[in-house]
Amino acid sequence: MVVGFERARNEVNPIARDELIRVVNVWADTALNLNDRDLRMMERLVRAQQRSIESHVTERSGNVVAMPSAVAIDRI
Repeated sequence: MVVGFERARNEVNPIARDELIRVVNVWADTALNLNDRDLRMMERLVRAQQRSIESHVTERSGNVVAMPSAVAIDRI
């Protein structure tokens, strides 16, 4: 179902190659310019998201499920 939706969306609203390259360049430049404060914030967001997922899983099943540890974000 999702695949069909994505295919239909891409037919109606395609992304031009040059636009895709511009977006990738913006993301790459941003990633390469992250400072220590930005990385710490991202790590906090990852931990908060994991707690939220764990809480949601526990509420649904009554069991705690092992979740992957926080992703280490290293500078390139």
